Amino acid sequence: YEALGGIQEVLNGTLPAFSMEYPCHSPAEQRWFRMVVAPLQLSMSGGVVISHIDISDSKVIQAKLVESEAHLRAIVQNEPECIKVVDAQGLLVQMNPAGLAMIEADSLGQVSGHPILSLIAPEYQTAFLDMHKRVLSGEHLQMEFEVIGLKGGRRWLETHAVPMQEHGQT
Repeated sequence: YEALGGIQEVLNGTLPAFSMEYPCHSPAEQRWFRMVVAPLQLSMSGGVVISHIDISDSKVIQAKLVESEAHLRAIVQNEPECIKVVDAQGLLVQMNPAGLAMIEADSLGQVSGHPILSLIAPEYQTAFLDMHKRVLSGEHLQMEFEVIGLKGGRRWLETHAVPMQEHGQT
């Protein structure tokens, strides 16, 4: 019924085009298709062009990607060591629950978008900033330093920092 309504709206001119995905079952397998409906102008009478594209392989790849992402997210969330992502400006982007506990944060929202340097003990900030710049230029580095948690607790940490490319940014 959705397809018929979409086709009718394209014919009426209320929609410039219509697209939908649908499964097609056979005894041997299930395939997925995308139907695309576009207007067709022939002399004085109107019509539509309807194409059906097999997107089954894309659906399988998409499902595997979702599964893989969930698997990796579970690993990171359950890792007992701190895993964090810091952007080029030194702002905290992501941190797993173990890391949040180490800095005495109750949630990522408390620290996300804030300078990571604000958590580093003052006597280690210059060295940490230097390490951050060197990692951004491609180096893999290790450093020991002290952090000051949100509730004032101090803790020694050892970091293994590596550059990470995401959306063309390091």
